[in-house]
Amino acid sequence: MSIDPTAELKELRQRYPWPQIQPDFFPIRWSLDGGGRWMVEQRIRERKLRIILEIGSFLGGSVEQWLQIDPNLIVIAVDPWPECDIADYARRSGRSEEEATQLERPDGFYQTFLSNFWNQRDRVIPVREYSPAVLHELALLGLRPDLIYLDCDKSGTEIELCHKLFPNALMTGDDWQWQNEAGEFPIREPVEAFCKQHDRYLKTENATWIIDDQPPSLSFRFRTLRRSIKQRFKDRKASRAA
Repeated sequence: MSIDPTAELKELRQRYPWPQIQPDFFPIRWSLDGGGRWMVEQRIRERKLRIILEIGSFLGGSVEQWLQIDPNLIVIAVDPWPECDIADYARRSGRSEEEATQLERPDGFYQTFLSNFWNQRDRVIPVREYSPAVLHELALLGLRPDLIYLDCDKSGTEIELCHKLFPNALMTGDDWQWQNEAGEFPIREPVEAFCKQHDRYLKTENATWIIDDQPPSLSFRFRTLRRSIKQRFKDRKASRAA
């Protein structure tokens, strides 16, 4: 049974339907969490958000995390799930050979994502398209996500477009600590520039960033400081052990 609260979501489901038969693929739980997602969870709970648009869903580690927060939450997962070297990446990341072999199967990337959320089909809408082009289609449908989670090409090219198309959505994302070969953090410049231009507040922890319309609360600052101290202590301890 669908729990879609709007006609727009029902139309989106018709455009991007789930298969009639469950894929012959076993679930692979693989979350690429660099830390800090608790900030996103907190916003979802506090503001009782209902529709999340996630751009770059991989195998759904973050999707699963959002779904656990509220049984009425719906996630629109945008990803091309292309034929790529994900199996080699899985092996390099220490995943099992069984998992890597499945991901090597034809369309294994996408079919595994579907398998991961087969029992939550009423709450996940897999949009197999490339961003940012598909964002225009979603806006034309009249979709109004409450939160947009960006975890795609690291460049931040979607930030201004997302604000233009979905001005009321809270924007957040991943890769704050991701460095390119030049030692740069490419996502930081566009996020910081957006905050400056639109008079927003930037909150970060580890890999996660949030563009907020409210300044950090005292409790948030204390929690962030405490986590930072714990992480520095952990890093120092690991360095001494090495």
